[in-house]
Amino acid sequence: MYRIILVSIALSFAIGCQKNELKISSDFDCSEQATADRDGAPSVQIVDSTIVFQSIEHYNQVREWVQSASVATLMAWQQNLGFKSIRYYYEEALAQNCCPDEESNVEQIAALYTGKVIYDAAEKDIKPLLPFVTTGWLVNCRGDFKVGTSLVRYTNNHVISVIDGSTSKLATALSNPVDDIPNGVYAHPVVGDRSDCCAWNLNAPSVNNGNSSGSKRIKTAWVTNWDESFSAYVPNFGTMYNVIFTFAGYFHHQRKTLFGWTVCQRTRWEYTTGEVARLINIPPNCQCIPVGFVNPKTISISTTSANECKLNFEQQVFSALNVTPSVYWSLDLCVEKISLNTKALDSNLSTSNQCQ
Repeated sequence: MYRIILVSIALSFAIGCQKNELKISSDFDCSEQATADRDGAPSVQIVDSTIVFQSIEHYNQVREWVQSASVATLMAWQQNLGFKSIRYYYEEALAQNCCPDEESNVEQIAALYTGKVIYDAAEKDIKPLLPFVTTGWLVNCRGDFKVGTSLVRYTNNHVISVIDGSTSKLATALSNPVDDIPNGVYAHPVVGDRSDCCAWNLNAPSVNNGNSSGSKRIKTAWVTNWDESFSAYVPNFGTMYNVIFTFAGYFHHQRKTLFGWTVCQRTRWEYTTGEVARLINIPPNCQCIPVGFVNPKTISISTTSANECKLNFEQQVFSALNVTPSVYWSLDLCVEKISLNTKALDSNLSTSNQCQ
């Protein structure tokens, strides 16, 4: 079930919007603790600013809850945890920009969040450190979470699993992100690239209705697939392997000023997108396919959003808990068809693309 992430939200705490009076709450204490959300969120442990899951089953339980929760609930949950994820900082930074006509306001916000968000100075745009939505709520600013003692690191290009949690092994893997099985290090790209299939990601052209001050444009419109799979050691069970394929998208609408395309301009998004994705390289007699899963899987999303300048959406394509090593390393996704049609209703701009 997909979930649209509404980027500009009303947080549960008051945020000032007057020029030169930007406010940011102080960092929480990162000492070891275990906390449960008042609204029924699963308990997690925080150690050294990192979420530690007891097991892969525990990770999946929390991930499933995050996928169904609202942004406001997730913000409150992480305040209660004393933990701030990549997605938390992104949402908090965006919410502070409640005076979008002040371009300098964005620069001040970016300065407050140095190292916690990405700032595009050319277009005065704030972006999250990593593009993943659900995973973005589970990782710290390094891109880490832990399952037991195993360390999992997400980057924009790879997922790296270090079974014994060694930071020195992680450093080596970051410089050369490939499997090092004897040392318990597993690495794979987050975006696949098969020449016999459509690309895993699809970009629609940027469009505008002029180049003078006040003109509007759809700066960005894309959909993609991510392989967010990882491995972890679980006492009494050994190394376990979790497969996660995700379909996601992102739109960004802007208004031009005398300073350039600097304003994130709200609009209602009307969009239709989807794909046909087939699991391939499934080993014979594999018990990894969940009951009821249809292969290939067809995803179809058609909706009109609320009034938002940026919009994220995400839907799970396939997930399998504790598959065998042969399944983990061989299972792949072939995108047979992928398409995107989106329209910014308030500026009457539309863009599209497809592959089949």
